[in-house]
Amino acid sequence: MNANTKTVLFYSFKGGVGRTQLMLNSAKYLASKGKNILMVDFDIHAPGLSYWDDTYDLKAEGEDYLLNYIIKYFSGEEDTNKLCVRKISDNLSLVPIYDMTNIRPYHELLVKFSQFSYDLNSKLKEKISENMTLSDAIFDAIKDKLLETGQYDYIFFDSRTGFTEIGDILFSTEVDLKILVSAYNKQNIKGINSVLDLINDESAKKKHNIIRVLSLKPKDSDNKIEQLKSEANLDDNKELKNAFNWKGIMEIDYASVIVTNDFTVWEREEDNDLYKKQVIDISNQIDRTLIGEKIEL
Repeated sequence: MNANTKTVLFYSFKGGVGRTQLMLNSAKYLASKGKNILMVDFDIHAPGLSYWDDTYDLKAEGEDYLLNYIIKYFSGEEDTNKLCVRKISDNLSLVPIYDMTNIRPYHELLVKFSQFSYDLNSKLKEKISENMTLSDAIFDAIKDKLLETGQYDYIFFDSRTGFTEIGDILFSTEVDLKILVSAYNKQNIKGINSVLDLINDESAKKKHNIIRVLSLKPKDSDNKIEQLKSEANLDDNKELKNAFNWKGIMEIDYASVIVTNDFTVWEREEDNDLYKKQVIDISNQIDRTLIGEKIEL
């Protein structure tokens, strides 16, 4: 177990903004620089990474998919199984939410999961201390289980969009860094601003580390784009900025590849591709934030 493992949550208020693709490609880049990374498909209701290919490796005996483990945890059932971890490449592994080639039992488990989600406080009250919130308890339980599977430098969580019950780990200050991804439109930007207002908790034991990414920048920028960027930039909102450890705003210009869960696009793109350069910049900022070191290119 690596006590120094850092965790990163990739979140978006709406889908189709390149969140999963950004997480995947950042993970691939950092893995290529020697970081051992575990990706977690935590988009429970609309998983993307769990659809890696059509020849899915089924879990071994004595293993659970993440959804099975979460349900056991909520129900108080003792769980001695390991999590199913799929090796993607050197230094890069994935915990799928479920076997997406077997969709019927997955849907049945979601129905069961919904029975717990309405009453999490009472079901987990014995796990919540005076200095721990519900979201902290859920996050710590998942992280501890993940750390049983190996040693990692970073654990990347691909989170559900919008406001969801399990998305409560968005509120946990135990998460080391949150990457908030949104497109250049008012719906996305106002949605993320609302999320920031919501997770702003003056009583929290520590501030959230925040990096904001604006993606899908149109090819033809105009004054509206600059106005939207200003609304997203906490440098222009001192009160909200001071509530977080604000690590800045970064951008990804228009590129069709970022809105598709294409698992091989990183390998196909040229090194001088603008999208690739911008993902590398974001990855380096993640690394600097977490360990204070810059990866040499």
